[in-house]
Amino acid sequence: MKIPLTLISLDDASAFAIDLANTWDPMGKPVDVLAQADSAAHFFKAYVKSEAEFAALGEAMIPHRDLLRAVFLAVASDAPDKVEIWQSLEHALDVSWTIGVDHRGKPAVEFASEVPLQQRLTAWSALGFFALLSGAPERIRVCQAAPCEEVFHDITKSGRQRFCSKRCGTRYNVARHRDRQKNGEID
Repeated sequence: MKIPLTLISLDDASAFAIDLANTWDPMGKPVDVLAQADSAAHFFKAYVKSEAEFAALGEAMIPHRDLLRAVFLAVASDAPDKVEIWQSLEHALDVSWTIGVDHRGKPAVEFASEVPLQQRLTAWSALGFFALLSGAPERIRVCQAAPCEEVFHDITKSGRQRFCSKRCGTRYNVARHRDRQKNGEID
C-alpha cells in the first residue's frame, strides 16, 4: 500500500507501525533493514509516494523503530511498566495534524504539508500503535518461534495465534517434533 505524504488511515498506520517495528528481526535478511541504504530505500518506497532520500531516512528512523519495538514487546509481554513505556511514544505526536477521511471513507489523520517526512512517519507509526492499543491490546503478540521476534496483531477469530507466519509455525512444530523424536517420545 502506498500512502500519501499527508493523509493516512488508522488501519494503514497500524500496518505501518508493525512493519516498521519488524525492520529489525534476527530471522530477516538483512537483520536490520534500516541500517542499509538500499534495503531502507526499498522498505520506505513500498509505503511513501515520494522521491525522498530514503537511505538517510533509514538511519534517522532507527532510534524510533527501536523505541516502537520496545513498546510492542512491553505490551505483548504484559510488562508491569508498559504504560510508562508507551507514554514515551507521545513525543512522536508533537506535529500538526487533524482528523480527516481517506479515499475509502474511513477516519484518517491528515498532517500539515510542511511537516518533514521523518516526523510524519514517526507520528504515523505512533498513531498506528495507539490505534492497535485502543482496539485489542491483548492481541498484540510476539512470534513464539525463536529466534524470530516479529511483532504482529492477532486478527484470528479465536484470538490464539502464536506465530507471525505459517513459515514460523511450521519451523516451530518441526523442531518440536524432532526434539520429541530425539528424546524417544515418538516412535
